[in-house]
Amino acid sequence: MTELHIKSLLELLHGPVFLTGISCLIFALAKKINEKTRSILLHPVLLTIAALIMVLRLLDIDYATYRNGTTFIKFLLDVSVVALAIPLFHQMET
Repeated sequence: MTELHIKSLLELLHGPVFLTGISCLIFALAKKINEKTRSILLHPVLLTIAALIMVLRLLDIDYATYRNGTTFIKFLLDVSVVALAIPLFHQMET
């Protein structure tokens, strides 16, 4: 592999498409594992966090790069939290 190929591969690994895709893939696999085991210790969120830490360490991607690459997921999660909080707030008022 030439230096240009290695540089292109590193740019791909640090890009938002790869980081978002790997996050979603790991979560989907974690959900499947949880569905098969039904163990509270193998909760999809816990498995996803652990697996992402391992992948980021293995690929030598720092957290700032990961955070910048997954801003789209963060935006969607922020919106969904607010969307779920509004009906809960209205239910508490009654």
